[in-house]
Amino acid sequence: MSVRQYTFVFNVGANRTLQTLVDLSLLVSNLLESVHEICSDFRGTNSRHGLNLV
Repeated sequence: MSVRQYTFVFNVGANRTLQTLVDLSLLVSNLLESVHEICSDFRGTNSRHGLNLV
């Protein structure tokens, strides 16, 4: 295997890894946003009933 082929394979692998990391970070931020919204809704409904949760 030549150096050029090896470099190409390495770059493709690195790009895939990077893409996976980007996808994962997007997924995590979306999850956190959803959890935050659920918590906000939960707080909103509870405060209407006179319950003050953190």
